Amino acid sequence: MKFSKKYLKILAILNGVLLFLGLILPTMNVKKLYFFDNYESILSFTLGLLVNGDVVLFVTVFLFSIIFPFCKIISLYRYIDTRTPSWTETLGKWSLMEVFAVALIVYAIKVSMLGAVFMMPGFYCFILSIFLSMWLALKIKKINM
Repeated sequence: MKFSKKYLKILAILNGVLLFLGLILPTMNVKKLYFFDNYESILSFTLGLLVNGDVVLFVTVFLFSIIFPFCKIISLYRYIDTRTPSWTETLGKWSLMEVFAVALIVYAIKVSMLGAVFMMPGFYCFILSIFLSMWLALKIKKINM
């Protein structure tokens, strides 16, 4: 199936919207001691790390879950027109690092035995954004060859 550049640009913008929603919407519901609900977004969790003094973990999660995906989307959008790879291919090799960062967060909460974790809409927007960016990178590369 052939996609026009206009269609790919629309998908790249949609990718950015999905990423934004994935960062601000609740990503998980953490039930502590099965009585208290705590809804966390990736952004609130990341800022919580900074507030609690976990600077190294904050920088890691901030770079791989917030900055890196937006840079990848901007690079993909620019790649549609310019036909120059820029950072797109390099960034594409690190695509699942964002998923790994979120998986570590969920694992840390579950291992702490403080409660159960339930995925919320933000998680699905975030994951969909990652897979859409990987798919776009493949389509754009085929068009520009």
